[in-house]
Amino acid sequence: MKRALITGGLGFVGTHLVDRLLSEGSQVTIVDSLISNVMQPADYEASCRVIVGAIEDVARDLFPPSHHFDEIYHLASVVGPAGVLKHSGEIARQVVTSGEAVVELALAHKARLIEVSTSEVYGRAGTFRETDSCIIPGRFTVRLEYAVAKLTSEIAAINRARVTDLHVNIVRPFNIAGPRQLPGGGFVLPRFVIAALTGAPLTVFGTGQQVRAFTDVRDIVTGVTSVMRSPHRSRVFNLGNPANELSIMDLAHRVREVVGSRSPIINVDPKTLFGPLYEEGFDKVPEDTRAREDLSWKPRYTLEDTIRDTMNWYSERPHMLTCTDEQEQEVLVGALAETPA
Repeated sequence: MKRALITGGLGFVGTHLVDRLLSEGSQVTIVDSLISNVMQPADYEASCRVIVGAIEDVARDLFPPSHHFDEIYHLASVVGPAGVLKHSGEIARQVVTSGEAVVELALAHKARLIEVSTSEVYGRAGTFRETDSCIIPGRFTVRLEYAVAKLTSEIAAINRARVTDLHVNIVRPFNIAGPRQLPGGGFVLPRFVIAALTGAPLTVFGTGQQVRAFTDVRDIVTGVTSVMRSPHRSRVFNLGNPANELSIMDLAHRVREVVGSRSPIINVDPKTLFGPLYEEGFDKVPEDTRAREDLSWKPRYTLEDTIRDTMNWYSERPHMLTCTDEQEQEVLVGALAETPA
């Protein structure tokens, strides 16, 4: 029986990973600070050990001999294009110190470590393979702080592995979506699905020509566990579904079609919703040859599958069918007033 530690285990990706490992018979310990959680500790306390706190704060209590781990999955992080904004100036410290904590734990336990990073590290628009350069733009933004912190954590872990017995691999996911994703961090798919289900406008940021390649969270979990169980060490893996490449405006129309909704689609300035610190991400598409060839990993879920399953998840939870606050409602009213009939 594998003994796994999952940081951020109550988050969107984390809960799917916890469910997968439990179904395989693993013994799971969750550490979560409840900054970006989608589930509550009570939802997993019957099947896992759940520790509430930041990994960098509780790591000292998780060393041998009181605990034993074979696998450590480091997912804990602030998330979302809007969710990161309130942590401006603190993201770098949190990402780097949490990364240091899990490296020390992995060494102490002789455990395999997966650090889940981000495709933001590439720093520009394009289609990327793992060997492509990571660029640091000259304009400092909150998104850049997040990206540079993740890249620093990647570099530190792989460099540590060069001088120790650390067994670590890095995963760079692209635009994860699916059931349980919440709209609060600015994530587009749950925002669109909730709007389509309730007849509210689908709010497209800017022109809507931004390009994304959405990857189902369940495919991401399969990829992450495949990396963990592979013989590779100190490798970086893109996990994404280039077959799902499309613009945000096209996604809005696709969501309306799948849901069967007549909700209007309107363009809004995201800075009116989230403030002046908000920045759109670069147009990023994964080149996934390494994951396909080295891991035999292949995405199973189509974009329609992901939209439909997200729709069904929200339909079963009508109390969650809201994503607007008072400020957003004012923006929507103004945008609708300017939209031609």
